[in-house]
Amino acid sequence: MKKRVWLAGPILAIALMVSPVLAEEQVAQPSVAQMQFIQNQAFVPVQQGQHIFVENMEADRHVSSTSQNAISVQAFSDAIYEAASNFEEVIQVKLTVTPTEQILRTAVLNGLGKGEYTYGNGISTSFGMSSDGTVTVRFSYRISEAKEQAITKYVEDIAAEIFTNDMTDFEKVHAAYRYIILNTNYSVAPQADGGGHSIYSILKDGIGVCQAYALLFQRLMDEAGVTSKYITGITAQNVSHAWNVVTIDGKTYHVDVTYGDPVFARQLVNFDANGRGTVDTSVSRQEVNMPQYVSYGTFLLTEQQITSTVGHRITEQRPYTKPNTDTYSKWHVMENAVTLDGKHYYYQNVRTQELEMVDVTAPTLTPKTFRIDNYINRANHLVVFNDRILFSNIYGQLSQIKKDGTVSVINSEYRPGYNSLHAVGYIEVTNDRVNVYKLDAVQTGNYYSSVYYYSKKELMYTEMATNPVQPEPPVEPPIEPEPEPEPPTPEEQVNELFKPNSPTVQAINNAMTKAAFEELLNSLRQFINTPSTNAEFVKFKQKVAGFEAVKEMEQQASKWHKEFGVVAQQKTWTIEFSAPLLSSEVTKLKVVDIFNNALRVQSRLDTSGKILTITPQERYKEGAEYYVVIPAGTKSASAGTLDKAVYVPFKFE
Repeated sequence: MKKRVWLAGPILAIALMVSPVLAEEQVAQPSVAQMQFIQNQAFVPVQQGQHIFVENMEADRHVSSTSQNAISVQAFSDAIYEAASNFEEVIQVKLTVTPTEQILRTAVLNGLGKGEYTYGNGISTSFGMSSDGTVTVRFSYRISEAKEQAITKYVEDIAAEIFTNDMTDFEKVHAAYRYIILNTNYSVAPQADGGGHSIYSILKDGIGVCQAYALLFQRLMDEAGVTSKYITGITAQNVSHAWNVVTIDGKTYHVDVTYGDPVFARQLVNFDANGRGTVDTSVSRQEVNMPQYVSYGTFLLTEQQITSTVGHRITEQRPYTKPNTDTYSKWHVMENAVTLDGKHYYYQNVRTQELEMVDVTAPTLTPKTFRIDNYINRANHLVVFNDRILFSNIYGQLSQIKKDGTVSVINSEYRPGYNSLHAVGYIEVTNDRVNVYKLDAVQTGNYYSSVYYYSKKELMYTEMATNPVQPEPPVEPPIEPEPEPEPPTPEEQVNELFKPNSPTVQAINNAMTKAAFEELLNSLRQFINTPSTNAEFVKFKQKVAGFEAVKEMEQQASKWHKEFGVVAQQKTWTIEFSAPLLSSEVTKLKVVDIFNNALRVQSRLDTSGKILTITPQERYKEGAEYYVVIPAGTKSASAGTLDKAVYVPFKFE
């Protein structure tokens, strides 16, 4: 998604577009694990994943619904949708036709696609068929059922707050668009909350990525009774993306709520005399939160506008009516749009940077422009505070718009040493005050040779949320900072962190779960490639290598259970195969910890060759997580081969 950085000052105003620095989004679409159908019915898999011949592993397996009677493919798709909507984990059915892999795959995807939320919510599925023709479908969800229930209540509460019965469909779309932008910041989130892809991360922390934005918009449209579809594609920056298509008065339009909530960057930019800017990469760049900033550049667009103007490449496979009506083009120039009464919107024209105002309740948008010293006024940093709008005008002066529509420069109440002739660089609104910072720039002749955007170096004006403005304490003379010591080298940091019995080493030794070690690894990842012979650091890197190997195994293998199960301290595992196992393969099955260290086990195959028991020869550590692994390539006595590994995660507590 684009980051927009705006320049403003007493000499000129320039709009500079800079490249984004964002966590790459992976927009989850409905997924179906691959499988093969084998002519030998004894080897038809019932577990998720590719051609596998494991038929049953000792465990309690909850089957949410089973149909004893054969049903049609259409009814199978309906059952998939119902199961996904009700958060079921497994369903089993028989079909009236002999199913092929393609029939099942298409039916599952069609079932998930019956609902926009089930389609876009990142539900993973896998399927297999037993020798009697029973089809088993397993579902894996991003978050827990309890969190999904919290989402439903959250959506209902928002709908009750922003929608009224007398609203038109357009007004409902507009209300949802603004609400999401004004109450969400673009960011990834903890995996337990969906990683930023689920509405739950917005509910909990007010953060999310495009999938969460689009899903919340979809759910609000469902509540409002407005037809909407969830759309997937690729941005101009080649990043997976999601947005929506809505129907208003029988016409369809693209709505990209995420792009309506731009991300800004605090950074230093150097300019030449022609106004060409170059980002100074020697100065660290930080994202800046602009909670009141709403852009209408991706609000109700045609197909041509979303692809050519915005640059999205649509990859959506499901059919939808392509928008071709340019009804709302006057909205698309509205940038940083704010309002005091919900009727009159003041904004920066994205093409001219001019300050304009429109009455959005009028049948036709008719922009009004404002002048200052016979020049068309320009605007940056529009924010609402204390019943008026604050902004930076064409000269960079702090200005205000009152409820009666009058526009004026603020000439008083500045901090000592500052006045209205100092250009504004950044207006920051917090819960209890507004802070206005002086433009941090170097002026050369009639242009700025460098600008540090959104710098908080010099606070020139502040105002509390309740008037009058609280008196400022006297300004103390600046204290010269002590010279900073040279920072330690990475090698020195490693030696300090990885001293024997240091807190870091103890934390590494105590991290026996995926979540604990992943958190620890993230905090130490910057040191992974540091050359060092430190003994504890070498041990840590060996653990990291094993940990990454297990993660790769999880990605490439089929998981029997969704979560780690709790077992007895020396649980014996019993694995039943649908055909005799080749005896030489027995030792290949193993039990490993999260670092891929194999535990000592005793494996025995019964006389039929179909039942294998694995007995640990050492106790599981309390609180540690483990895996039973059946590797890919495991062979049956009749030359059947396991194409994809299978694993069972478990732990002892």
